[in-house]
Amino acid sequence: MSLPQREQEGDFTSQVDELIPRVESLAVTNVQEALSALLALEKQTRSASDQPSTTRILLAIVKLLSERKDWKELKEQVQALSKKHGQLRESTKKMVGAVMELLEAGKVEEGEREGVTVCLRDVTEGKIFLELERARLTRRLSGMLEAKGEVAEASRIIQEIAIETFGAVDRREKTSFILEQMRFLKLRGEWEKLEIIARKINARWLAGEGNEDLKLKYHYLLILSSLLKKSYLPLARHYLSIFRTSRPPTVTEPNESTMTEEQFEILKLSALKHALYFVTLAPYDNEQKDLLERLAREEKVVERGEWINFAKCFTTPELMRWPGMLSVYGSMLSRSAVFPAPALPQLPGGEGATLGGEEGGEDGTDYDFVGLAEVDTDELKKGRWEDLHLRVIEHNIRVISTYYGRIRLPRLAQLLSLPPTDTEKHLSRLVIDGMVSAKIDRPAGIVVFKKPGGGRTEETLNVWKGGIEELLGKIEQVGHLIGREYAVKAAMGKEVSA
Repeated sequence: MSLPQREQEGDFTSQVDELIPRVESLAVTNVQEALSALLALEKQTRSASDQPSTTRILLAIVKLLSERKDWKELKEQVQALSKKHGQLRESTKKMVGAVMELLEAGKVEEGEREGVTVCLRDVTEGKIFLELERARLTRRLSGMLEAKGEVAEASRIIQEIAIETFGAVDRREKTSFILEQMRFLKLRGEWEKLEIIARKINARWLAGEGNEDLKLKYHYLLILSSLLKKSYLPLARHYLSIFRTSRPPTVTEPNESTMTEEQFEILKLSALKHALYFVTLAPYDNEQKDLLERLAREEKVVERGEWINFAKCFTTPELMRWPGMLSVYGSMLSRSAVFPAPALPQLPGGEGATLGGEEGGEDGTDYDFVGLAEVDTDELKKGRWEDLHLRVIEHNIRVISTYYGRIRLPRLAQLLSLPPTDTEKHLSRLVIDGMVSAKIDRPAGIVVFKKPGGGRTEETLNVWKGGIEELLGKIEQVGHLIGREYAVKAAMGKEVSA
């Protein structure tokens, strides 16, 4: 907790009014003498807690030294003045603000900018009333270090700031600062830390109007992180959030370019397509099923025949043949950044896959989202084709388990277009994961499917219902017996009294 400011004990307005013009004339011939005169009066105004006069003197010192490009002396005076005993907070704040304005206006020479910034950061350290300035100076310094190639040092400096605790910084600037911290962690490849810091940002607030630029940056960084971890369901959610952005982002940074309505619509359509592809790659569970069904009902998906038909392959309880899947949708998938053509798998027999679908897609446009290329590797690309094949196998096993109570293993392998050993491996994994309930009789070569989930739950509820009915019946019977005992006792009492 900071100490309260002392009450003003004197007014030096007239002395300051007289000194400043005289100092400006004196500085033409003797800067040091002019500076000494200002410092002498500054001591008096500071001791008297004359905040307006002290502020004018500090600003005059900054102006005097900056006009003469004496950056070394400026840094020394700013450091010394900020440490003076009883220095007024508001005066220090305005002095730091004046030097920051010089930096922002480009009036500080390029070779001196970093030194002046470091000096101001030292001045703001530990001062709550300068936390906003410290945050901005830290961001500026990290940008300078990044431009010099010192990414590690730039990241270290910006990560030191716990911006979420700075009460003087508004919410938008806090979010922008956190996104900058995430960006540096991305440059360093520290993805786990990036996801931890991302939790400081409220995704619901980002969805509000006017935050579109921050929202896109946020999801872009998390898309890269989720891609490397092969977290397909979060990837789908991030892309869907981008698709549901209502309007193009407003440019707030000098190095950003404006996005037209047409470009924004292409970006949204790209995000929707990627959301559809990644949700099909995600392992099956209730959340994945719900998101896939919601995407299949999206108007933009329904309008595009290939997209909705691809989604229906995973929402309809019908078998899919992997070779047929590639022949029908291979061309559409291979034109996207999610399933690039060079990583296209080989069909059984060692022959390359025959790609179906019209060249260029129904709308004749490739809506790839450029963010994937930044961290994507050949291994990840190939892995997504393998994961798609795996999801087709899992879908087919779930479909078979609903139609068959018993099936021979060779027949199951034939339906899945897999060797018997691979069929058994995939079936066992689904049983372990709880997706299906089955037993394999290896000597007989028979797979026995049990009703998943619903049957066992219904049976358990019936047992509970029967037990509760029995308990209520016994309670009622005991109640009758107790009532009968009371009646017998009452009758016996009457006979004795008679």
